[in-house]
Amino acid sequence: ILGGLIASAATTGAMGLARSVSFFVILRMTGGVASAIAFVLTCAAVLESLAESDRAELGTVMFAGVGAGIAGSASLTAALRAMGLRWPVLWAAGGALSMLGVLVCRQLLPRGKPHSPSMKAGAARLDRRFARITIAYGLFGFGYIITATFLVAIVRSNAGAHSIEPLVWVIFGLSAVPSIGLWRAVGRRLGAAGAFALAALTEALGVMGTVIWHGVAGVLAATLLVGGTFMGLTALGLTRGRELAARNPQRGLALMTSAFGLGQIVGPGFAGALSDRLGSFTLASVIAAAALIVAAALAAI
Repeated sequence: ILGGLIASAATTGAMGLARSVSFFVILRMTGGVASAIAFVLTCAAVLESLAESDRAELGTVMFAGVGAGIAGSASLTAALRAMGLRWPVLWAAGGALSMLGVLVCRQLLPRGKPHSPSMKAGAARLDRRFARITIAYGLFGFGYIITATFLVAIVRSNAGAHSIEPLVWVIFGLSAVPSIGLWRAVGRRLGAAGAFALAALTEALGVMGTVIWHGVAGVLAATLLVGGTFMGLTALGLTRGRELAARNPQRGLALMTSAFGLGQIVGPGFAGALSDRLGSFTLASVIAAAALIVAAALAAI
């Protein structure tokens, strides 16, 4: 976990030194692999430990960290831009903030024997329900990342809302922090699968809202809908996946994260190419929303 976090922070800071597309790609690929390793191992270890301690509700604290991190990095970037600093300094500052977080994590991790998530006999058997939630999770990655990647560009092109461009990511991150608790409460009533389906439909509405709702109020509403569901979907999806892959939660989480990562790879390139051709992100957002609706249907089956 620490190795993944250190590599993620280091590759973020090193982006300020990059002066070629090739170096950019190498750094982002390395950072993506490192963060995926840290995410999978952390989720597997923490969620299993909490389940064994009958304190599963504390998983919301871990997932809320993602929203807090988004809000923190967005605030840092906005502040440095307001000071007139150029993009290399922004990357270096982000890397430094991330490395500070690594030091905090090092103090919080257990100092005793390393925890190894259990892998019980018969772990290789993953049924059709697990396959469906994995595909749904991949479609969620595709649908959410299109808006997450181009949200600032979409807001910038919105004549009635471009003034709040610097605040959009802060709002996006802050809305994610309390959303985990909200969606977990929904999950207790509807089950993880039902709550995942409802959250996916809610996010689809937000994705569409970013391109069809104009003005500050519309953009804020759409940002809150997307920001307030993406980490809830992450937590609910992994919770459901862990239920279905209980014999080997680490392998199950790894497969789901791989599907999510594939969606995140395909989404931005597809949407960017479509936008270059059509001059807007409207059609790409419609397709992203459709992917989320299919994800909801797969989860609900």
